[in-house]
Amino acid sequence: MSAFRRLLGRLVRRAHASRRADLRASAKAVLAAGVHSKEALAAITLDRGAGPLRDHACEMLAQMRGKVAQQTWLTMLDDPEPSWRHRALNGVAANRLAQAVPALIAILRDDPQSGVADHAALVLGKNALRSPEAQDALLAILLDPNATAGLRGSAAEALGAYDPFDAQVTSALIAALDDPEPEVRYYTAFGLACRKAIVALPALERRAGIEDSEFPPYGSVRDEMLDAIASIRHVNPGARRA
Repeated sequence: MSAFRRLLGRLVRRAHASRRADLRASAKAVLAAGVHSKEALAAITLDRGAGPLRDHACEMLAQMRGKVAQQTWLTMLDDPEPSWRHRALNGVAANRLAQAVPALIAILRDDPQSGVADHAALVLGKNALRSPEAQDALLAILLDPNATAGLRGSAAEALGAYDPFDAQVTSALIAALDDPEPEVRYYTAFGLACRKAIVALPALERRAGIEDSEFPPYGSVRDEMLDAIASIRHVNPGARRA
């Protein structure tokens, strides 16, 4: 048995039980096609003419770590199909590819369609990809009235994971509580809850008092604000009400 075949077998066994059947099918498909190395697997993952085999190769590569997989995801960020760019973003996040940050920032600016930029914003909130440059880009998106509501909301959610003591980020999120779009207000409240931003309590309570919008399918924007207030108060029990 080849080392590559044994590798695929280990990846299947280590996967969550709900994924094993699909991964086993993908492993069989790539082996039947004569794929016998990580490099060959990566080549098929990047081959836009590979048909269903490309999906199988991508499924297996997504279980791997290391330079071959990392370079594949970086390259795939430029794929012309949005669905494959989404897959590349998942690979970037799973591999914690800090070197992808400039490319993700470019996606925020140049790829607003199909939710790819929204996805990139969320990836920039992951631990290994957070950086001053990413923070500046996310703040610019949050404050840009021409950006889509989905993108601004994703930026607000991602910023919730940044330094909780950064007053610039907290101030921008507080201001976004009055964004005209319910989706942005919803994720802004979520971001402030993640930051445990006690300074945001007066604004959250004020906005919750007048909020009456829904954000389908997630529900009431007001309820999300009330949850944020409760979450912040839980870790700051001495906080006074506004």
